[in-house]
Amino acid sequence: GKASGKVSHLAQALAIDISAVQKWRRGQSTPTLASMISICHKLQIDFPTLFEPVCGEAIDKICELDKNHKESSEKPISYRPNRRNVQKRKLVVSVLEAALLENPPPSINDIVAKLQYRTSSALYYYAPETCKRVIQRHKVFLKEHLKEQQVKSIREILERALDEYPPRSLQNVASESGIYPQKLRAYEKSLCEQVSYNYSKFIKQRRVEQEEILFEEMKQIAQSLYSKGIRPTQKRVALHLSSPCLVLRHGIREKLEQFLQENKWF
Repeated sequence: GKASGKVSHLAQALAIDISAVQKWRRGQSTPTLASMISICHKLQIDFPTLFEPVCGEAIDKICELDKNHKESSEKPISYRPNRRNVQKRKLVVSVLEAALLENPPPSINDIVAKLQYRTSSALYYYAPETCKRVIQRHKVFLKEHLKEQQVKSIREILERALDEYPPRSLQNVASESGIYPQKLRAYEKSLCEQVSYNYSKFIKQRRVEQEEILFEEMKQIAQSLYSKGIRPTQKRVALHLSSPCLVLRHGIREKLEQFLQENKWF
């Protein structure tokens, strides 16, 4: 019982199977060179002594050493903070708490630069939760600031578009600025509506002017054909137009037909 207990302790100390130690004890096998070196280290003996008869005192010694090692490893280690660490922690916490009240809120990197530290590891070590609050506050600020800058930029783009002549379509303004029309409307709906209205009004006015110019051209062609003894018709007039396809417009056809009827040429 006592011998087997010592063998068990020896096997545990050497981190090997107890059956291997029992075989050594019975002379059925011999330990490897690595095991021999480990035994010498554990028993605190030189290598030649290992080949002498093993006494009970040596095994008792290794069991006692192993027991003491286990007790020391299980005992919790208490750290007593030194004065320098306490002062550093107070400094870090006070600076971080002050940062939570600053406007605009600084980033962690700003605080690191302010304290003249190399990295932010000390901040996270002494006040991890406060660091998270600082980071979150700075993120919210960046998001809001970015939105304000974007709204201001969109407003300037649309206001410039309102001052241009000829006016451009909202799609054209959006394409040139690199911003989707939906985003322009989301931030500045009234300005977008005004841009679209100005463009629509300009297109209608330009169409009316084009039709008047075209009608004058058709009247001159009809009179020229009649003077040459050729009966003016819509088809004959269209052949002499600078842009024959424009006569296909419904309003232009009606005007030409009315003009020819009034002059009894139709």
